[in-house]
Amino acid sequence: MAHRCPDSKYLGRAVLAGFRIQINGRGYFNIVADATETVEGLCYVLSPADEASLDGYEGVDVDCYSKSEMKIELFEAPEHLRHRRVVEIVEDAELSTDATYIHNPRAGEGPGTSVNSLVYASVLHVSDGVAGNLYKQTVAQGVKDALKLGVSPMYLEDKLGPHIQVEGTVKQHWMLRKPRKALQTLKSNEGW
Repeated sequence: MAHRCPDSKYLGRAVLAGFRIQINGRGYFNIVADATETVEGLCYVLSPADEASLDGYEGVDVDCYSKSEMKIELFEAPEHLRHRRVVEIVEDAELSTDATYIHNPRAGEGPGTSVNSLVYASVLHVSDGVAGNLYKQTVAQGVKDALKLGVSPMYLEDKLGPHIQVEGTVKQHWMLRKPRKALQTLKSNEGW
């Protein structure tokens, strides 16, 4: 997001209920309806220029993705991160390692706020597919930034990880270096 929408400002972590993440038949991430699942991501404020840029990246004008307004549950970032430009947060090592939010985003977190948000999804390309290696590498950078901004490491590992393992590697650089058992211990001990 820092690259595609350099003026974007960070609001917090978002959860979209009733959808699951997929790699579609074109080989790109998408969301599709699934009443039993949720999708976790990040929420930003976009300038008109950033929205136009994102429309171009997402292929809105050629029907690769459509954009619509959907209800999400927003978990606002701490005040010192909220409404900061994303590029500033991901480039500032001190901000992007805020242990109270980044490494345990659910600590003390109450219920989120239901808000309308712009969401991009492909409605034409909804069959499951496989991601290509170049796309996997692009997504790996996005995941690295998502970890810095508070997306749950467990969500990334469980939902995205199986789709973007680059052939020939055991684990991606963005995935946690802790063994799964340690993650489960953190999950049970820290109220994730």
